Amino acid sequence: MTVATDHRGRPVSRRRRALLEGGDLAPLEVLVDALGSRPVVVIGSAPIEGVLRWTPGTAIVTVNGSLSSVRDRVPDVHLMNARVGPHVTWNRERRALNAAMVAQSADRHVRTLALLPVTEVGAEEATLERLRAQGTTWDRVMSITKATKVLLAHNVGALDRDRDRHLGVSAGMFGVLLALWAGASSIRTEGFSFDAGYAYLAPELVPENSRGHLRGDKTAIVNIRERFGARVCGDLFTRRTQQTPRRT
Repeated sequence: MTVATDHRGRPVSRRRRALLEGGDLAPLEVLVDALGSRPVVVIGSAPIEGVLRWTPGTAIVTVNGSLSSVRDRVPDVHLMNARVGPHVTWNRERRALNAAMVAQSADRHVRTLALLPVTEVGAEEATLERLRAQGTTWDRVMSITKATKVLLAHNVGALDRDRDRHLGVSAGMFGVLLALWAGASSIRTEGFSFDAGYAYLAPELVPENSRGHLRGDKTAIVNIRERFGARVCGDLFTRRTQQTPRRT
């Protein structure tokens, strides 16, 4: 009997395997009206130099705490990692990061709140409760499962189904892939970085190794630029493709 394993060779439990199977892109169709055939700016959580500007008609996608970087617009889509809450094993820095991330959406409104749940039972409900308690509101809420994230990454060609089967992408990179899948006319990234640091968190409070999915994000950047060219732009994309040889 073949036993399913994760990227470290560890057996995957039945519950986790079920969460990773059965991705479905159909529920995401509602986002085509919000992002399709429009320029889209995807805003990450890294520090941003200068003032954010966009042309009329641009759709805005924010990710986790990056909502704090947008004060004059209601985001069209806000992606947020869903967690039950601070884990008992988290250190002081990790707890501060999670609290600060959630607090950036206090008393703010978004058009679509898209939760990206981890494999914790009750993560979506707990996250919604925290958001409601701090005055966050939304027109529509949806949940995008881990399996659907993987399926979408394969669908747009950011990750190869076989070669990259153990890789995942960050919430910020997923925002780029979501806009591509929805048919955005162009995509610009702001606040994207492979370095540690958050626009809303003091440097001394940033946890070590806080940037997850680095390998998956770097792979996705190369593949996106090869497939979509200048349709996706941003400092991170330009630097990465200049330094990385074409994969064959």
